[in-house]
Amino acid sequence: MNQLPSSFITTIKGVYGIKGEEWLKQLPRLLEYCEDRWSLKIGDPYQLSYSYVASATNNKAEEYVLKLRVPDKDCKDEEAFLKSPNEEIVRMIDSDIEKGIILLEKLSPGHTLKIVESETEAVHIAANALKSLWKPASEAHEFQHIQDIAKGLKGIRKKYNGETGPLDATLVEKAELWFPELIATMKNEVLLHGDFHHENILLHGQEWKIIDPKGLIGEAEYDVTNFLRNHLVHYPNQKEVLLKRIDAFVEVLNLNRERLLKWGLCQVVLSAWWFLEDNLDGWEEVMSIAKYYLEIIEETAS
Repeated sequence: MNQLPSSFITTIKGVYGIKGEEWLKQLPRLLEYCEDRWSLKIGDPYQLSYSYVASATNNKAEEYVLKLRVPDKDCKDEEAFLKSPNEEIVRMIDSDIEKGIILLEKLSPGHTLKIVESETEAVHIAANALKSLWKPASEAHEFQHIQDIAKGLKGIRKKYNGETGPLDATLVEKAELWFPELIATMKNEVLLHGDFHHENILLHGQEWKIIDPKGLIGEAEYDVTNFLRNHLVHYPNQKEVLLKRIDAFVEVLNLNRERLLKWGLCQVVLSAWWFLEDNLDGWEEVMSIAKYYLEIIEETAS
């Protein structure tokens, strides 16, 4: 195994602490285990974030993608999601979930949705792929509920002795108000992807496939919030791009615009807090998007 990127090591240690450090030490042995179990030759890893993901080939020259991560509930949720057949999502070949391992089909050419320059076209592709995923959750597996992740927001005031620390107090207060309000008024709870954005939509032949489902019970409007804020920092006209994405998703998926805007602000504030909590850079960029959401909400109401 080649030397791991320092950014990957920092992320794993920041998110998982001691458990992450132990997993990093075990990773070479886990890769050897995968080679023996599935007769694989493991290639170089892709760009790494929270999982070790690499191409692999078996002794029949069949190509796969091997994914390893620190074993936790998220692992089990992803496996349970992938077990449910859906033509829009990558196919799971096998797994050893107690070790945090999933073997997947390889998507080719595997370009992400980032290659589509038109915002409108990208949203239409994403929306058409996403809508087939939303369905009532199977009772055979207990997925995380959006109410569970919303509780994470309480960590802000706990950390900063009742204050909001470097996070904008007005925006945090809006999230604290709207999260429980939105959860209490949800009418149609479905199984969501949970981490839907450009890099989790890959080209396979002439079709687009979705990867890396997290599995989350909630409202459809919430599931597009990651996509809405993705890569906004690279645009000089961030608010304009955000609005274009919002309006396109609302039109194609017939979403409730007001609820989508509120979910968007809540998700951004929570994400910024997760960055801070895990000692990761980038929380300021994420938090800045919450201001655009609030501006749009206030402009819509006036």
